[in-house]
Amino acid sequence: MKKSAVSIIIPIYNAAAFLDRCLDAVLTQDFDDYEVICIDDGSTDNTHDVLMSRKESNLRCFRQENSGVWKARLRGLSETHGKYITFCDSDDRPAPNWISAMYDRAVSTGADITFCGFQRVDAESGLTISREMSLSGVIDASGDKLQLAFLNSSLWNKLYKAELLTSIYEPQRPPRLAEDALLLASIYPHTGTVAFVQEILYDNYMHGSSAMSRVTQEDFDLTREAFSGLRKIYPPENLKLCTCITFIHCAVSFPLLSRVDTRKIIKETYEFLYREFPNWKKAITLHDVSVNKYRGKMIKIYFAFLLYRLHLFSLFVSVWRFISDKFGVTIKW
Repeated sequence: MKKSAVSIIIPIYNAAAFLDRCLDAVLTQDFDDYEVICIDDGSTDNTHDVLMSRKESNLRCFRQENSGVWKARLRGLSETHGKYITFCDSDDRPAPNWISAMYDRAVSTGADITFCGFQRVDAESGLTISREMSLSGVIDASGDKLQLAFLNSSLWNKLYKAELLTSIYEPQRPPRLAEDALLLASIYPHTGTVAFVQEILYDNYMHGSSAMSRVTQEDFDLTREAFSGLRKIYPPENLKLCTCITFIHCAVSFPLLSRVDTRKIIKETYEFLYREFPNWKKAITLHDVSVNKYRGKMIKIYFAFLLYRLHLFSLFVSVWRFISDKFGVTIKW
């Protein structure tokens, strides 16, 4: 099959209600040379009918038994022919120049990964919640991978060189939480250059029933287990990066975004960090912050580490939740 410039992978599960909106945006990009690969991960609604109704020549659809988003993405990767690869969530909507802007930037800079700005949109009201990663410039991470720690962990606002995605870490039991961060963390040791497109090019729709509102103890355990497995195979010279990414998702996101016993989560987190990342307290220093090109974002990570070292993170979560609940807003840490 002819090699495309870009492959777009869309994992889908029970997305019939908004899939046409997504496909209409993805299949009308102002870019000529791209393919779209949809993986129906065992949907039980009308997703299959929606896919079969589409007649675009650059669209290929595959169906598999329900195996989770991790395996759906891997299936998609096995079917790609693009020199560059990106992902799209089935309920989101990219801008018409989502691909062309990132592709042009990737080619002109030679970047391994190219980012674009995005906005989070409330699915019910259509109102913009936040605008993120609207950055410019280029990062040379070949000698300092820790610079990558502050980058957001979503897969869909990024364009990747295809060779970066040929050896993704595969946890024995893929978790439901932080799977995007795990994938990114597994390819960052091989990432040399990162470039940014400042323009907002992707709408990420936020639904009232988020994954973090339905977490179970098993979700926490599986995610920690997966990051522990990643640490065991991580290049020793990049272990600080692995520690920071693990910390952000297991130590910060879990207590902040879930509504289960915060003290219990934080206690388990301390035990996990000391057991699997015994040098976690030294993972990031003020010097690391000062030499980072985007130190304003990096300092938030340092601040979270500092709160944990001082055993004040539980208090911070209480204050954060009080303000969020009092004013009905979600405050980004």
